[in-house]
Amino acid sequence: MAPSADLAWRLLIEQMMAGGPNHRLGLVQAHHIFARVGSAHQFVRSGLLRVRIPANLIRLGDDGWRQDRFPDGWWMERLHHLGVPFKAVVELWPRFTNEQHAAHAARVVRRGKPNVVIIGNELNAVEQPGIDIAAEIERYLDRYEVMYAAIKRESAETRVQLYGEAYYGQPRSRTAFLRLVLAALRRRGLPPPDIAGLHYYDNVEGLPDRVAGYRELLADYGLRVALFVEELGIRQGVVDRWEEDRLARQPAWEPDEHPNRLAELRAHGWMTEAEQADAVAQHLATAAAVADGAQVFCAVDFDAEQQWRRGLVSGIYDRSRPALGAFRFVQRLLNDLEEVRFERAAEHEGVNRVMVTRRDGLSATMYWRAPVDPLTPQPPLPQGERGSSIVVPPYTFVCDARGELRLAPQAQPQRIELPAATTSEAGGAVRILF
Repeated sequence: MAPSADLAWRLLIEQMMAGGPNHRLGLVQAHHIFARVGSAHQFVRSGLLRVRIPANLIRLGDDGWRQDRFPDGWWMERLHHLGVPFKAVVELWPRFTNEQHAAHAARVVRRGKPNVVIIGNELNAVEQPGIDIAAEIERYLDRYEVMYAAIKRESAETRVQLYGEAYYGQPRSRTAFLRLVLAALRRRGLPPPDIAGLHYYDNVEGLPDRVAGYRELLADYGLRVALFVEELGIRQGVVDRWEEDRLARQPAWEPDEHPNRLAELRAHGWMTEAEQADAVAQHLATAAAVADGAQVFCAVDFDAEQQWRRGLVSGIYDRSRPALGAFRFVQRLLNDLEEVRFERAAEHEGVNRVMVTRRDGLSATMYWRAPVDPLTPQPPLPQGERGSSIVVPPYTFVCDARGELRLAPQAQPQRIELPAATTSEAGGAVRILF
C-alpha cells in the first residue's frame, strides 16, 4: 500500500475510535475483562455495559457492598466517575419481602449510581407446566411497584427497565407473556417502565421482525418506550481454534450420525472463532438499525453456561477470541450515529447491508451474505470458490469485521467477492466499505 493510503487509513481509524462512550451498544459484564486481557484498557470507556446484582445482596444490606463480597460494586463507582453508561440488572428472590426489595433497589441506586436499573430477569422463563402464571406476574408487579418508587425517590433521573424477555415465545401472540404483564400493569395503575428489553440468541435474520413484534405489542398498550436487545448472542458455543484438531480426532457421541466430535458440534450449531467474530459484527450492526440499543452476551464465558462458551474471552484461559476485536471495532464505528439503515438479504440477492452515517461525517456500509439454510446445511466453500460480489466505488477503503484492511483505495471501481456463509448460525464474513 502506498504511504499516502496508509496514512489516510490510520487517520480514518483514529477518527472512528475517538469520541465518548457508545451509549447504545455495549457488552454484558464488560468490566470483567478489564483486568484479564492485556489490551482491556481500551474498553474501559468504549461504551455501555451491564452489571449483575445478585439476590443475596438483598439480605446482606450495606455490608454486602464490601469489595471482598461484591467487587462489581467498586467497578460501578469507577464507571460512574468515568462517565461510562451502565445498567444494573437487579435479581429478585421470592423469599424476601417487598420492603426488603425496595430497600435493596434504593441501595443499588445510592451505592452504584447506574444509569438504568433492570427489575428482574427473564420472568417469562417461568412459563412452564404447573406454574401459576397469574400469581407469578402479580408477585413480580408487587416487587416492581415498590422498587420503581424507591428508585425514583433516590434518583429521579435513573431510568427503570422492565425485566428482559427470555428468547422464548412470540411477541405477536395474543397470549404472549409480556402482554399479560402489561395488561396487569395497566389494570393496577402502575407507572410504565422507561425502557423495555428482550433477549435474542440466533443469527440476525430474524432480529428485525422480532423487534418489530415487540414494538407492536408495546404500542397495543400505548407504550412508546425505548426497546433494547438486552442480551444478544449466538445460539450455541464456540470451538476454540486450538481445539479443532483434537476434536477432529475424537469419536462422535453419536458415531452413526457424525464422523467425529468436531463435525458433531458443528452440526449442532457450534461456531468457529472466525464465525463468532463476524456474528458479533452482524448482531451489533443489525441491532443498531432496528432497536434503540443492544448488548452482546457476553464478555467472558458465563460460569453457569460453561457448556456453551459464548464469551468474547475464554473464561478458563483468559484468552481473547477474535470476536473481542470485532466487537470493539464495530462498537466504535456505530457510535454517535446520525443515520443507520438495514436492508435485508432478501431485497439484495442474498446480501445484507447496513448503511451508517455518523455525526462527525464518517460514513460506511457493512455487507455480509445471509446464513446458509439450516434445513439444507452446506459445507464450507472450497478454497478459491466465490460467493456474491459487490462493486467498490473509487477511493474507498475495504476492511473486515476486526478492522483489518482488505483493499486500499483505487482510482477505478473494483469488484470484490463476499465470502459465503459456512454455518446457519451466522452470515458470511463481513466487509466494511469506508
